[in-house]
Amino acid sequence: MSNFECLMPEFFDADAIRVPEKTYRIDNQGQRLYARMVGDELRAVPSVTTILREMPTPRHLIEWYCSFPTYEAAQRYVAERAEYGTFMHILFKQLLMGDVLQFDANQLAGSFQMHCESIGADCAHFDFKQHGKDLRQDLYAFVKWCADFKVKPLAMEYIVFGEKYAGAADLVCKMTISKERTEKTYQDERMFAFIPTAGTFTEEKEVTALIDFKSGRKGFHDENVLQLHALRQLWDIEQPDLKVDVIGNYGCKDYRLPIGKSEPYNYKDQSKNADLFKRWPLLVEMYHLDPIVIKDRFEFTETAQIALGSDLTQFIKKTDITQKLKEQYGSTDTETETAQADGDRENKDRGDGGKKRKGNSPEPRLF
Repeated sequence: MSNFECLMPEFFDADAIRVPEKTYRIDNQGQRLYARMVGDELRAVPSVTTILREMPTPRHLIEWYCSFPTYEAAQRYVAERAEYGTFMHILFKQLLMGDVLQFDANQLAGSFQMHCESIGADCAHFDFKQHGKDLRQDLYAFVKWCADFKVKPLAMEYIVFGEKYAGAADLVCKMTISKERTEKTYQDERMFAFIPTAGTFTEEKEVTALIDFKSGRKGFHDENVLQLHALRQLWDIEQPDLKVDVIGNYGCKDYRLPIGKSEPYNYKDQSKNADLFKRWPLLVEMYHLDPIVIKDRFEFTETAQIALGSDLTQFIKKTDITQKLKEQYGSTDTETETAQADGDRENKDRGDGGKKRKGNSPEPRLF
C-alpha cells in the first residue's frame, strides 16, 4: 500500500467554489496526515479524526466493546462496519451525481462483496446478504432525505486545509430548511412583521450546509459534533464567499414499512452545539505538543540471494516520503488542471439554469 496519495474532490461546482489546491494524504504509520506545499515548505498536518483520538475513550464506546465476547471479535465488527460505511459513501455520492442505481438487495450484496474483495479486505465473515438488505434501506432513506431537504450538491469529498489540521467534507450543498411557524412565534421574532397567514404556516429557507455521513444506526456523539465544527471553521476560511450556514450529521436508521410519522433516516442539525467546540483548541494543542515527523518508508528489496556475511544494507530500501512529496509537487500540476477541467465539465453538464447536474449514466449501475 502506498504511503501517500494525491486527493482531489469527487465533485465540485467550479462556478461557486474555488479550485482546490493539490493535497496529499499520508499514512504515517497509523496517523493520517494531509500535506500541501506552502511557499517552499511542505506543510503536514493531522486529520481531524486523528486529533479526535486525543479525547478520552467515551463511556458508550467502552460499554460497546464490553458487549463482545473478545476484543478481537469487536475489532472484526469494527472493520466490517468501516467497509460498509465506505461502500455506503460511494453509493450516496453516485446518487448525488445523478446516477441511477440498482435497488435489488441481492445485487447490492454482490456489488459490496466485489468491492471488499477488490481492496483486499478480510471479508470471509461478512454477512453480505444482510448488508444488501441494509443498503437497500439506506438508499431509500437517503433519496427521501435529499427530497425532503431539496439537496443540491456543491462539493463532495472536498479537502479543507489549515495551519494545524485538515479534513475532508463529505458533502457541501444547498438545502432547504423548513420551519413550522405560528402567528405568535412569528410576531415574537419579527416585531410588527407582516403575517402571511393566520394560524400555523411553514417558512422555508435555502442555506449552505456541510454534511457528514455516518453509517451507524445509534445516533451521533460528541466527536461527530467536534468534527463538523472543525471542518466548518476551515471551509469558511478557504471559501469566504460561500460560508456554511448549517452543519449536520446524516445517519442510517433501522425502520419498517410502511413509513410512519418518523423519518427513515437520522438527521441532526449540529450548528447550535457550539459549546462542545470549546474543547477543540485544547485537543489540537495536545496533539501538537510533539513535532510532526513524516516517517520514511522501509521495505525489503527484490535481491535474489542472501548468505551469511552478506551486506545486509542491500536488502532494505529506504524511501524519503518528504522528498518524494516535494518531487511530486514540483513535477506537474496535472491534478489541479484536471480538477479545473472536471469542474468546468460538471458545469457544462448542468441543466435547469446551472442548478442541477444531469446524471452521466442512463443505465442503472453500482460502480
